[in-house]
Formats: sequence, C-alpha cells, structure tokens
Amino acid sequence: MQTDYWIENTGICRKNHPYLDINLTDIENGKVNPVFLKNGLPTFQYDIGAEKAKYFHSSYNPISEAVKWAEESSFNGDSIIVVLGVGFFYHISELIKEIPEDRIVILIERDEEILHAALKAVDLRDVLSRDNLYLFVGA
Repeated sequence: MQTDYWIENTGICRKNHPYLDINLTDIENGKVNPVFLKNGLPTFQYDIGAEKAKYFHSSYNPISEAVKWAEESSFNGDSIIVVLGVGFFYHISELIKEIPEDRIVILIERDEEILHAALKAVDLRDVLSRDNLYLFVGA
C-alpha cells in the first residue's frame, strides 16, 4: 500500500517555504501519472502526447542513478547550487548529502503537477526542512 505524505510535506512547505506561490491543496493529475517501479519506489510517467509518456529518471533504479549523479557533481567554493527540475526528488535527496548545510541550494520546478505528485508520494521531510534550500515552482 502506498503511503501518502501529503499532509507532512505540505506542512513543511507552508512553514519553511511560505513564499511559494502555489496552491498547496491536492490537485487532480493530468499529465503526471503516478506509478510504482519494479523495486516498489513511487515515480511518475509524464504524458508527452500521442499516447506516449516518459520518465524523468531511471525506470529501474532511480536511487542508484541519483547516487552516481550526485557523486559525480562538483561544486566550486561557496557557489550557489541551482537545480532545474525536481521530479520525485531522488537526485535532490542524494545531492544534498554531498554538500555542506551552509550552502544555498535553489530548486526550480516548472510543473506544479510534478511537485504535487512528489509531495503526495515521497517522504520529503529531510529535503524540505533543510536550511538554505529554496524551492520555486511554476513558469
């Protein structure tokens, strides 16, 4: 059975990211179709039209893909880290393990539906509670 993290995650968003200009009420999915991978992890397929959908990360093991990506990332001095697209935060979760707490991390997700699906399906308390993390959503 899928755990629903909506209440916990949106509560942290309201507290730590009050500047978000999004409606944090649950929305019906349109282009974002939540699914479970073979290993049981939640993810989504994104409807790209013509009865086609795509994943935004590995459809087999997004965590091992995220670990490798984070380990291969490099950061200069005290630079600000900006990530475009959050997906289900697998890559973000691994990335923040590699950088000091005092570094500023800016996450930008254009599609509100993707964020809502992630807030519902994935425990994001550690990511969303991180100091110096800023999340921006929308066009």
